[in-house]
Amino acid sequence: MRRLKLGVPALALASAWLVPGVAFADSGAQDGESARAAALADAVTAREGDTSAIGFNPAGIADLDRTTITLLGHAAYLHLDWARPGEAATTSDRAIGGYGVSLVVPLPGPDWLRRVHLGAAVHVPSSGIITVEAATRDDVPEAPLYGSRLERTAATFALAVALPAGIDVGIGVTVAPTLIAPTVVAYDASRGETVDDGVIVRLDRDVQFGAAVRVGIRYAPVPQFAVGIVYRGGVTLRAVGPVNLRAGSVLANDPLDFTDVFSPHEVALGLA
Repeated sequence: MRRLKLGVPALALASAWLVPGVAFADSGAQDGESARAAALADAVTAREGDTSAIGFNPAGIADLDRTTITLLGHAAYLHLDWARPGEAATTSDRAIGGYGVSLVVPLPGPDWLRRVHLGAAVHVPSSGIITVEAATRDDVPEAPLYGSRLERTAATFALAVALPAGIDVGIGVTVAPTLIAPTVVAYDASRGETVDDGVIVRLDRDVQFGAAVRVGIRYAPVPQFAVGIVYRGGVTLRAVGPVNLRAGSVLANDPLDFTDVFSPHEVALGLA
């Protein structure tokens, strides 16, 4: 019988190999995600040096020593096949795209003022400022967290300060729209000669905004090592509004209330 011994490095490697990871295919596009962040699967909580820090850990922008701008463009194609028991298969095809820009600016002036950095990242879908797809049946497959995240306009603003001893602190806020859509459908036979002429449809569209705070810190005691921790607040967006259908004395109220989780509450710890 052979006895197998595992040392601490082997146990650590085995644990990392077995613990399941979580990947978000579109998690960073709203936040000025750079090519480096995408290549690192957005594991940049403790890293410095580009505009990705605006969204992932706002403290990281304090290490940029010059004005930096990132231009972002992305395109995707979603194909979904699904079927209900006893029914024919359904196919859904949809193109998704968008573009954006992110910018970090260190303030000019004396040394203490140059420690302050401002950042902003804006993302806009390829069509419209917000897209909401409300399912007509409750058994339609959907992605509750990131189903249509890339089809919304979003902006993140950040401020960071480089403190002595290699400590950076930052705070940011992400703003994204919510749709208020009251609708009235009625019928007035005196409006025209045909049935279609008598249909009255009144649509109202109002965009409001939800916001979430991001707070982070980054500590780099030596250039070769850094640790970062950040809290990212969640944003839940809704498309709401009364839908009144009136025909003579008959009134049917079927309100729209569709919830989409734009981003969950997150706490991230990173080592670099």
